[in-house]
Amino acid sequence: GSCRMASLGGAKGVNFADKIGSLEVGKQADLVLYDLTNLSLLPRTDPIGLLVLGRPSNVVHSVWVNGKQIVADGRVTTINVDDLRQQIFHQSQWDTQRQSQTVAQLAAHYRSVMGLKQ
Repeated sequence: GSCRMASLGGAKGVNFADKIGSLEVGKQADLVLYDLTNLSLLPRTDPIGLLVLGRPSNVVHSVWVNGKQIVADGRVTTINVDDLRQQIFHQSQWDTQRQSQTVAQLAAHYRSVMGLKQ
């Protein structure tokens, strides 16, 4: 089908058909498995369109990169994501000075309507 033509055909086009382009023993491969029962992909209408255009991140079940599994049951196996999230949180801060003009205008309007000091 078109998937085979895109993957193996592309590999042949760059003379790498012996290394990539199909799932075979001895070839390098990346593979992503999706949980199609996830609520963000339901009701079942256009799962491919949703995966490509919607890019929901919580539907990934398993991922292999170059034959090595890096996501299992929806969790990254190569790093501690919780530790990374805490580290990023603690090494950054909220920037309350960076407000868009729209927010400033809305705030002024709200204060005016509510009779609050400017």
